Amino acid sequence: MSHHDVTDDESTHIFALKASTMLKKNKICAVLYLAFVGSVESKWLAYFDCPTSDDFSPQCLEIVTPPWPICLLKSSHEWVDKAIDSASRCCGDDLSECKCPKKDTGKFLDKLDEYCNGVATCSEDKKKLIAEKIEENFFAIDG
Repeated sequence: MSHHDVTDDESTHIFALKASTMLKKNKICAVLYLAFVGSVESKWLAYFDCPTSDDFSPQCLEIVTPPWPICLLKSSHEWVDKAIDSASRCCGDDLSECKCPKKDTGKFLDKLDEYCNGVATCSEDKKKLIAEKIEENFFAIDG
């Protein structure tokens, strides 16, 4: 047998060694790929999450943010402003100025108190936010 002749056992061993090496390299590549794709994917998918903001309480945002995908049409601040505006017409005893086409339905009226209480939370959050901005600007001008 010459040095180029390889037995079946040796051939199988060499194949197994090469396969094992490729598998280890591929595992590393797969892990790196998944880590990269996972981080990119999570950033990419974040564009499809409903907006949120630390400026408002979770109770506020839960009430004023519409379901996905409608929530993607505006920022949290815009949804809060829209809710505060509609609450000025739809919360209270007189609904004559309320623009909601379903304002006379039982389903609307059943959820109205919860909505109005949530928007009241948003109004308080908004007042605090405005007060903080005024204070920041005052000290920025004064300082």
